[in-house]
Amino acid sequence: MKISKYGVKLALILAVVLIAVTFLAVQLIFQNIRFLQAHHWVTHTLDVQVAADDLLETATEGSNALRGYIITGKESFLPNYVHMRENLMEQYSVLETLISDNPVQQRNLPELKAQLLLQLKETQDQLNLFKSANADAMRLRLMHSDSLQLNDRIESSIQKVIDEEKRLLSTREDLLSWEANKLFILDGIVITAMFGMIFWMAWSIVQELKLRESLSRERKTLIAELESRNTELEAANAALQSSDQYKSEFLSSMSHELRTPLNSIIGFSNIIRQGIAGPLNDVQARQIGLVEDSALHLLHLINDLLDLSRIEAGKAKLHNEMFDLCGLVEETLATIKPLADKKSLVLQQDCGMTPLFIHADRRKVYQVLLNLVNNAIKFSEKGCVSVHGTLHENQCQITVSDQGIGIPADQIHFLFQAFHQVDGSNRRVHEGTGLGLYLCKKLLEMMGGSIRAKSVQGEGSHFTFTLPLDRERAAT
Repeated sequence: MKISKYGVKLALILAVVLIAVTFLAVQLIFQNIRFLQAHHWVTHTLDVQVAADDLLETATEGSNALRGYIITGKESFLPNYVHMRENLMEQYSVLETLISDNPVQQRNLPELKAQLLLQLKETQDQLNLFKSANADAMRLRLMHSDSLQLNDRIESSIQKVIDEEKRLLSTREDLLSWEANKLFILDGIVITAMFGMIFWMAWSIVQELKLRESLSRERKTLIAELESRNTELEAANAALQSSDQYKSEFLSSMSHELRTPLNSIIGFSNIIRQGIAGPLNDVQARQIGLVEDSALHLLHLINDLLDLSRIEAGKAKLHNEMFDLCGLVEETLATIKPLADKKSLVLQQDCGMTPLFIHADRRKVYQVLLNLVNNAIKFSEKGCVSVHGTLHENQCQITVSDQGIGIPADQIHFLFQAFHQVDGSNRRVHEGTGLGLYLCKKLLEMMGGSIRAKSVQGEGSHFTFTLPLDRERAAT
């Protein structure tokens, strides 16, 4: 008996379906077992975190309640203290039982237990002394005791337990996610393979030939369109490069043209302010000072534009030399000290590594330092501006900190973009073009360094830049 081609195809399709269903069923059983194990791990980790949090809460509230009772004499504080006395070690035992299978956690327990026992003893001693001795004397002694430090040590020990459990939870969650992804991928592969086999066997040779012919026509059409798009993109790219070059040349030319009359204004203003051309009264001297300050500010902005055009045109060059970075910090602070004195700000330096020789472009490093310290002074109305230097592996790290207005969190990632300002409105209080930090970033990157910022609005900002050390050249 001869079996038709359609009968063979149908038998093959049924065999593929049966194999796929069997595979999925076996896989589902194994995956359910793994999911149950992962669920148990996650539940156990959460139980440990809850027990650790309860233990920390009991220890902290009990100690604080006793202090409140001794300081104020109010018995309403005592229930929390009594709760600590009765439940602290019991809660510790619960935590100890939960993490008994973890060698890492077991190493953290002896120190934690000793701290808890010490807290129970010290709090009981404080209460006994308070009841038997002079209450005022006990309050004074309590003010100078190290019970708060003991609370901090307990919190640190418990935090170690919590951190370890969080690490375990993260690992187990990753495992659970990996198992789920694997199940999804394997199921997808099996189902795709099954339907692909079915459609492959159902598809005819004639339609395959038609498909190939259609694909060939589409391929030729796409190639022609791609060649046309490539030609258009090349033309557009050439136009953009030409436009960018014209912009850089224009900025460079205009900057040079503007600097010449500005230098004349600054020079003549200085001559007039010094009284060389004749005496001035106070009002005239103040007005001439404003003219000179404005001209200097405008000259600074033009210099920034000139530096920007050089960098973007690829014409900026490095003049590396060996110099003392700590000495350069001192020079920068001495230069800008009059500006800080006007706002009654304190300048602080903490290099702790004088001298520190690096091989870099001294003028450009000075420009970065001056810009960062100037910004710190500009955006601060009180407190201090500090420059802190440290060594980290083969890099030196300089941090400029202030106690100024700070930067909103949603603006941090815009800081080092050209022409961006945190307050870009027409009513902003602080002047500037938004080029300073962008230039700092570009200059540091030219020298193999980097810059980053941290800030809390209303508390201040910290700008940190790094430069590579050249230890061999520094040693010579």
